[in-house]
Amino acid sequence: MELSIIIKIIICHWIGDGLLQTEEMATKKSKSYYWLTAHIGAYILPFVVFFYSIMPWVILMAILHWIQDWITSRINSHYLQVKNNKMFWTSIWTDQMLHYVILFVSITYFL
Repeated sequence: MELSIIIKIIICHWIGDGLLQTEEMATKKSKSYYWLTAHIGAYILPFVVFFYSIMPWVILMAILHWIQDWITSRINSHYLQVKNNKMFWTSIWTDQMLHYVILFVSITYFL
């Protein structure tokens, strides 16, 4: 895989999962399909811009991100609610690592 693709994926994920995710999306996606779907809509925008030529992959990433966040946002919310800070951050970083594994492994089938 070319370095430029790796960098684009990292930047797209950083923009979509970080910069474009509002506090409302982050705090409500564990309890609301609306906010989870709104997050995915914002998340996928940079991927549409950078990877428009492989739109089937972009759509697959939106679907897989929705499924993963449906699961992990509930786990993260639980750890936050019970004030288990160590497990909350472990869960957050595990979630991010899984996002990158899915992104990097899956794109190899579309290039």
